[in-house]
Amino acid sequence: MFRNGRFFCRSCGREWILEKRKNPRLQPPSDARFSNEVLLEFLSLFNTSPNLVHLLESFTSLAFYKLGIPGVSVLIYEPRLDRMTVMSVKNQKSSLSKVALHFEIKKGEDNGPLTECIENCRSIYYKFADQKHKHFRQYARLNRTVAALAVPIHLNGEVLGIITVDYNRDDPEKAENDRYFLELIAAQFAVTLKNRILFEVSQTQSRNFRSLHSAALRLSSLGFKYKVEIFRVILLSLTEFSENELYSLFEWNKDNHTLFGHFLTGNITSPEIRLDIDMGKQSTFKIRIQTTQEESGSQELKRKNPKKESERIPGELSIPLKRYEFFLKEIFELKESKLAHSADFPELEKFGMWGLNLAILPVVHTDKSDVVIILGKRKDRQFNSEELEVLNAFSIQAGISIQNYHLFDERAQKERLDKEIEIAKELQKSLLPRKMPEHKGYEFAGTMLPARGVGGDYYDFITDPFNTETVICIGDVSGKGVPAGIVMATVRTIIHSLVRKKVSPWDIVNTVNTYIFQNYNDSASPRFMSMTVIRWDMSKNEFTFSGAGQGNLYLYRARSGEIEEITTGGIILGIDADISRFENINQFRMLPGDLLIMCTDGALEAADQEGIQFEIERFKRTILRLQNLPLQTMLDEIVSEIRKFTGNREQMDDITLAAIRRIV
Repeated sequence: MFRNGRFFCRSCGREWILEKRKNPRLQPPSDARFSNEVLLEFLSLFNTSPNLVHLLESFTSLAFYKLGIPGVSVLIYEPRLDRMTVMSVKNQKSSLSKVALHFEIKKGEDNGPLTECIENCRSIYYKFADQKHKHFRQYARLNRTVAALAVPIHLNGEVLGIITVDYNRDDPEKAENDRYFLELIAAQFAVTLKNRILFEVSQTQSRNFRSLHSAALRLSSLGFKYKVEIFRVILLSLTEFSENELYSLFEWNKDNHTLFGHFLTGNITSPEIRLDIDMGKQSTFKIRIQTTQEESGSQELKRKNPKKESERIPGELSIPLKRYEFFLKEIFELKESKLAHSADFPELEKFGMWGLNLAILPVVHTDKSDVVIILGKRKDRQFNSEELEVLNAFSIQAGISIQNYHLFDERAQKERLDKEIEIAKELQKSLLPRKMPEHKGYEFAGTMLPARGVGGDYYDFITDPFNTETVICIGDVSGKGVPAGIVMATVRTIIHSLVRKKVSPWDIVNTVNTYIFQNYNDSASPRFMSMTVIRWDMSKNEFTFSGAGQGNLYLYRARSGEIEEITTGGIILGIDADISRFENINQFRMLPGDLLIMCTDGALEAADQEGIQFEIERFKRTILRLQNLPLQTMLDEIVSEIRKFTGNREQMDDITLAAIRRIV
C-alpha cells in the first residue's frame, strides 16, 4: 500500500524500495534463426560431443548453416603454449580454412579487437578495413568479408576462447542480434569447454604418469653395469612423454674431475652426441664431441640459426677452465629443478643449446658424482607446471637407477656372471609384452624361449596412445647371453620412443640400424640384428611392413586352407652405415579366419641328434595341424613340437614366435 509517498507491503508492513534500472533490460532478438529449436541443438551438442576436436568442428558447422553467416571460427587458449589458436573454421570458401588456422594470439602481442576481447572479456564488433594486423586484411580480401564479431567464451572472467563471426557488409544491427544469441551460447560453451580441457589435461597427465611408471620399471631393471646404455635409455624414456628440441644428461665425477655428457634431439634422424672432458690436468681443456654418425668426431655440427661462423660446434673445443668452474657450480649444485634460458648459460651454447627455454633437473647428488638432466624447448614453447611435475618425478627415478648402477658396479666386482645372468633374465621377461593387445575381431599371441637364460630375440606389440594403430616387431640380435640381451633392451626402448611419433616401419628399421652400427661396429664384439616391423592401421585393416633380413612371414589363408609365404627382404642391421638402397615397404591384408605367424631362425634351425633341422616345410605342416587351437596355445604347442623334434640336444639358439589371427 502507498502511504506518505512510500510503498509498504500489505502482509509484513516492510517498505519497498524502487530503483530505476541503469541499463535497459536486454531484449531477445526476434530473428527466426534464433528459435528455441536452434538453441536446443547447440545445447545438445555441448552435452553429447565425445571430444574437444569433434565439439569444435560440430559447433562451427552448426553455427555456419543454422545462422546463415559467411564464416565462423573458434580460437581456443592453449595453456601449454600460452597462446590462443584457431582450432576450427567453417566459411563460404573452404580454401580459406588454411589461412585462418595459421592465426594465433601470443601473450603480449597486440592483435587489435581480439586482444581487446580477451583483456576486457566482452564482445567486439569490428571492420577489417580498420585493422593493422596483416592477417585481418588478408583474410578479408580472400573471403570478401567486411566486418566481424568477436564473442568471448569465458567462465567467471577467465577467457577460454573466442567465437568470431564474419559479415559481408557493415551491419552493426545484425551483429547486435547475433551477439545476444552467441553470448547465450558462449556461456554454456564455456562450461563445456572448461570440462573438456580439464578432462583432456587429466587424460594427458594419466598417459604421462603411465609412461612414467613404465619408464621407472625399465630404468630400475637397467641399472646394471653399462653407464652409457643407462644414460641413453633415460633420455629415450623422456621422449615418450615430454616433447623437446633437446634432451641432455651431464655427470660431473668429483673423484677424477671429468664431465660426461649425452645428448639427443627431438629429430629421430639427428645424431646422438657424447662428450668426455678431463678437467683436472690443465688450465684449459679440450672437448671432443663424438656423434653416432661419424667415426672420428671431427665433423662440424651446426647450431640452429647460428649468428656467425664462429658459433658452429666443432669436433674439438679449447675452453678456459675458470669459467667452467662457475658453470659446474651453477648447474650441479642445484637442489631443485630450475627453468632458465640458454642465454643464461653461455657454456651450454658450446654444446648446441642455442635459443632454447631450458628445464634443469637435478638427478643425483653424492660424494662421488653429480648428475643433471637439461631439456630444451623452442623459444615459443614453455615448460608448464604439469609437465614439470612429471619431469621431477622422472628425475627422482632416474637418480635411483644411476645410484643403483654405482651400487651394482661395486658389487659386481665380487659377484660373477651367474648372478648377472639371473638378473638379466628377469629383465628380459619384463621387457616382453605383459599382455596382448585387445582389439575387436583380432587375437594376438607371442612366446620366446631363450637358449642360455638371456637371449637376444625380441618380439613386441605396441599400440599408440590414440589407439589408432599397432606396431608388431620381431627381431634377433646376433650372439647370446647378457651382451645380446642389453642390445635387445635398448632397441626395444628406441622402438617404443618412435611409435608415438607415428613413423613408418622403414624409419624404425633405419634408426635401429644407425644405433647398432655406430655403437658396435668398431667394438671388440660387433653386434648385428635382423628384424621385421609391421604397422597395422586399424581403420583400414592394412598391414604395412619393412624387413631387415629376418626371414619370411607365414600367412595362413582360411579361404584356400594354404600358407602363403611373404618375403620381407632387407639387409641385416649393423653391417652398413647407410642402408637406404635396401629400403622396402610392402603391404598385405587379412580376411576373417586368416592367421599370420612370424618366427626367428631358432625355430627353423633347431636340429635333432643327427643334425637334421626342423626347417620350413615341417614348420608349415605344424601350423596347418594346429591352426584351430587358441592362438597362445597353438604357439606353445609349436614350441613343444620343436623340443620333441630336437630331443635331448642342447638348444643352440633362441626360439621366438609371434602371431595374429583375424577372427571376424
